[in-house]
Amino acid sequence: MFKAGLVESTLRALEASGYLTVDCHGSRSSFDVIGKRGGRLLLVKALASVEGLSRDSVVELRRVASILGATAVVVSGRMKSSGLADGIVYDRYGVIVCSIATFESIINDSMPKIYSTRGNYCVRVDGGMLAEARRRLGMTQEDMAERLGVTKQSVYRYEALGRVSLDVFERLSDFFGEEIAKPVGEPHAEESVESDGVSRNVTSFKKMVCREFEELGFKTSLTSAPFDMVATRDETVFGVVSNDWRRLEGKISVLEEISDLLGGYRVCVSERRVEGKASVLTPGELAKVRSPRELFKLLGD
Repeated sequence: MFKAGLVESTLRALEASGYLTVDCHGSRSSFDVIGKRGGRLLLVKALASVEGLSRDSVVELRRVASILGATAVVVSGRMKSSGLADGIVYDRYGVIVCSIATFESIINDSMPKIYSTRGNYCVRVDGGMLAEARRRLGMTQEDMAERLGVTKQSVYRYEALGRVSLDVFERLSDFFGEEIAKPVGEPHAEESVESDGVSRNVTSFKKMVCREFEELGFKTSLTSAPFDMVATRDETVFGVVSNDWRRLEGKISVLEEISDLLGGYRVCVSERRVEGKASVLTPGELAKVRSPRELFKLLGD
């Protein structure tokens, strides 16, 4: 499935599950779709192939997610020459990667029990339940090891760490049942993620706008997203900072949808005048603002 089809499928899946969505995939962004349902916020990147996912792009996706208090997920169609298996979560640089069918299960609160890491399929098990079931059958760890065809040390790790390979799990479930398996784990909002990936490509114009906001007492973050900047002080301001007339109107349109979904103010800082609901300030007008209250009044008008 091509990227555009994955984005469309992702939007349909989220909306069917009661999420409000914004399609961002036409912009140069670390994510393609935003989904919000209640207090849960998802940033979804869609890729035709997992091979197109770089470490830097994942770090930036996770960094933007941490700024917004969101969960980062990558939906993809294939890995190398084969499709991603349904019902399995893949780990790439610390972010969940899955097929569209698996993504639908996740957003409907049905987490898979199988995950892939470094090319190996694994299952999380309840180590305490496994040890208790073993003792009920009158088996020692050595007895179990012999039944499974593994070492006693391996059985100790299964019970202590709760991680087994898929083939071992299938042998375990033959005499303990599949109840010992645990879901992979609910995707969680990203914690603080640091990266200098954006700063290497920041224009002097964007740096200047950030300084203006920081002098007003805002904490600012430049992003690779449909918005160029997030500034917070009591309230959040999402900003587009650009003089690129070819993309400016499109970015402002997406910015308006995102700020409506997430709440907060929106601003475009540009030397060009463009139409839209977002307030447009020139660098000179921004420099004249003397307080956050004055800025919020300008942006709220």
